[in-house]
Amino acid sequence: MSSLFAIVAPFSEIIYFRDYWHPQTLFPLIYLFHYPAPILEDLLFGFFIGGIASVIYEELWGKRISSRRDRLHHWVSFIPSLLGIALLVLVFSIKYLDLNAVYANILVFAVCSLVMLAYRQDLWFDSLMSGILVGAVMFFAYVIFLKVYPGVIQRWWLLSNLSGLTLIGVPFEEFLWAFGMGMMAGPLYEFMAGLKFKKNFNNR
Repeated sequence: MSSLFAIVAPFSEIIYFRDYWHPQTLFPLIYLFHYPAPILEDLLFGFFIGGIASVIYEELWGKRISSRRDRLHHWVSFIPSLLGIALLVLVFSIKYLDLNAVYANILVFAVCSLVMLAYRQDLWFDSLMSGILVGAVMFFAYVIFLKVYPGVIQRWWLLSNLSGLTLIGVPFEEFLWAFGMGMMAGPLYEFMAGLKFKKNFNNR
């Protein structure tokens, strides 16, 4: 899951540069909208946040999973479907609804989560708690980040395009994004691989 999100993260930067933020980068490999895009930083961020979101609920709640026989079927049938839904919602929300990139992505997370949970209602708690926990991780990460780089929000984010709501000085959209991402990524592996949680931690 870390590898999957590491691959996706740099590509998503294209739409964020459109109207959400213009961060600085240590390794300006390419330019988007005349600004250097943080491709390597995005890759690392995707790797870590994807891995954290995928396991944080299971680790903190001591959950273990058991396999289903239709494991391969899930990968083959649902990956193209979810990717198609995500791209459709993203294009529609940006091109036709003219949403800011961050709101478009939050909508993608919400729709994909609802699609998964409609099929796997047993993953609701996993999804919800993963969203809350990833939001908490982002909160504490920003506490540290702002101590090291005060004023970075005003320099990098296009605040005039956002709601104006903040938490510890950070746009509230960041935490909505983290919650939505956690809701989608938390149960994603179990959903795709056709896995379910064991009812009892001690069941081996």
